[in-house]
Amino acid sequence: IRDSYRAVYDQLAGGEAPAGYGRAECFRAGLLAAQALLAPPAPDTLGARELFSSLASTLGPSVAGGDDSPEMRALTDVLDEATLGEGCAELAAGNAQSALTFFQNQERALDTSSSDTLRYSVLLGLGESLLADVKPREAQLALAQVSALDHSSRDRVARALLRQAEAAVLLRDPRESLQPLLQTIDLSYGDTPWAATARSMLKSM
Repeated sequence: IRDSYRAVYDQLAGGEAPAGYGRAECFRAGLLAAQALLAPPAPDTLGARELFSSLASTLGPSVAGGDDSPEMRALTDVLDEATLGEGCAELAAGNAQSALTFFQNQERALDTSSSDTLRYSVLLGLGESLLADVKPREAQLALAQVSALDHSSRDRVARALLRQAEAAVLLRDPRESLQPLLQTIDLSYGDTPWAATARSMLKSM
């Protein structure tokens, strides 16, 4: 799948989107390809970093001073996520402390002009980094902001809910605290990649 995404993005190298795709769709495909490179069990952090960097350097000038069209907003969302690629790569590499420092710095840089995509992607990364650093209670606080307040990405909400459930397992929280999180993913976000894990956890309870 990641090769298919990468192929769509690479066709932008000639300056034009391939037939049937908009520019924003091509850049989104590049972002998905970079994120797929970080997937376990053998993340390609170098390849992902290079792709995140390519996206950010290409989109930066395009987005700066752009209009408020739907395409420009979509491109801005991709840029916002691509700028967090370094922290995501550190997390995928198992460098929890480095990832945590990165996302803490990003959180401090947020202000009222920050987009929802940037704000909640930062909070998700922060929560996952805290979880990886075995700070589950602090992780839950960051992740709960995403699952409760983010209305811009179903995938991000489902992922945050799953990480909250994983934190609850580490904390040995009662089943009554864990089960609703997993059931919400199953029933309301069953079309996301995180649903299969949630269902597996429900079956094992």
